[in-house]
Amino acid sequence: LSAGWVFSRDTSSMFLLTPVLVFAGFRLRLGQAALLVALIGAVAVTLTRAGYGPLAESRLDDGVRIYLLQAFLATSVMLTLPIAALSME
Repeated sequence: LSAGWVFSRDTSSMFLLTPVLVFAGFRLRLGQAALLVALIGAVAVTLTRAGYGPLAESRLDDGVRIYLLQAFLATSVMLTLPIAALSME
């Protein structure tokens, strides 16, 4: 729900999902956290490709959009999954 809200905006609000991901890392198991990151990634890719969200600005080249989306997804994975793995112990 929050990913859809963030990626339907035209402002630079992409990294507002960071607190949600940190909270999910502490509260969810590893598999559930991985599923959450995958769902957020699917929403981000779908809405960016459809022309919505912070990466859909017209002044950005398609290659730049792809790199920024990859950076967002890598940040999401590297933030959420280690927290979920360490909180399982």
